[in-house]
Formats: sequence, structure tokens, C-alpha cells
Amino acid sequence: MYDIDSNFEDLIRGEKCFLKRGWLWVENELELSSLNEIRSMLKKDINLLIDEAESCGLNVLRREFIFAVDKLRELDKVRPESLSYIVIGKWLFYQSPIEASKTFRLIVEGISESLAYSSKISPWKERKGKDKVIIVYTRNFLNFNEVMSVHDWLRGIGVKGTMYYKPDLFTHLGIYSGHGNLKSYIYISRIK
Repeated sequence: MYDIDSNFEDLIRGEKCFLKRGWLWVENELELSSLNEIRSMLKKDINLLIDEAESCGLNVLRREFIFAVDKLRELDKVRPESLSYIVIGKWLFYQSPIEASKTFRLIVEGISESLAYSSKISPWKERKGKDKVIIVYTRNFLNFNEVMSVHDWLRGIGVKGTMYYKPDLFTHLGIYSGHGNLKSYIYISRIK
């Protein structure tokens, strides 16, 4: 049995957060990307997409990004109705439990003013010295302005260190850290 980290007890009892599958969540309304919006991006040349992402300020991992776009193009042929869900992605970053508690509170207070649509953190006590992961979702990893806007918002509330952006597509495909030759993320941001 796990114990709730005392830093999160008041959030769990509050109105803005809820527990689901072992995570403490806060959500914004989600308006999924339209199929037309996604397809217009998928029609573009892969190098043009990478150039657009980089011109927005994203640090793109080429191999992983190309893999993700190729998989979306395949999926569009067999299950186009799933594209709006599969393009969802998330920024992930790790912080000490005390720092994570402070950051998650700022996310809870500010998410309604951001383009992020949800965020989650594990509210359970961790082993001594183990960092917590905070995950902040965006609705479309091909919407580079949105992804970068959420990135900038997180940096603006004080998130430091490395942030990774993972498309939900990779989660559905079982691509996690240490998965063969692919990294589990398509964008990376480092700041000290």
C-alpha cells in the first residue's frame, strides 16, 4: 500500500484536481484537432515539417520525428478516426518531490490560461532521493506553435532542467525509454 505524499493532500481534497489510475490530474477542456488540420500537416514534405518545427523554436529529434509522422501517415490509411487522439502529446520533466509539489500547484492554478489541456503527477510518496515526473499534455504534436507555447509557459513558471516531448503515438506503440534505436520523445529542451 502506498501513502499519499503530504505535499498533495490538500490538492486531492480540493475541487480542481482528481485521482485517476494512480495519478493526480488537473484538466482543461479539450478540443481535439480536426482530421483536416492533421491531414494538412501530413501532406507536407517531412523536411518542411522539421523546418517549421525548428523555426518555432523546437529542438527536433529527426529520426524519431520522421518515424512518428510516417506512422501517422500509415494510420491515416487504416484508422483515420483515431488520428485526433493519437496526435496528443506531452511534455515530461523530473523534479525533486518538494520542487514538483510547488510546480504542480502553479500548473493547477495556471492551466486554464495556457494551451495545455491537462497535467498529471504521481501523488504517492517516493523512495528517498527519487524524483517525480510531471506530465503536461498538448492536443497535437504537429501543432508546433501550441507545443512551443506550452513549453514557454512551463519555463515561465520556473521549470528548469531537461524537458522531453513524447507523442501519445509512441505510448500506444510501446515506445518507452531504452526502446531499441528510438528515443521515446521527438522534441527536447534543456535549460539550467
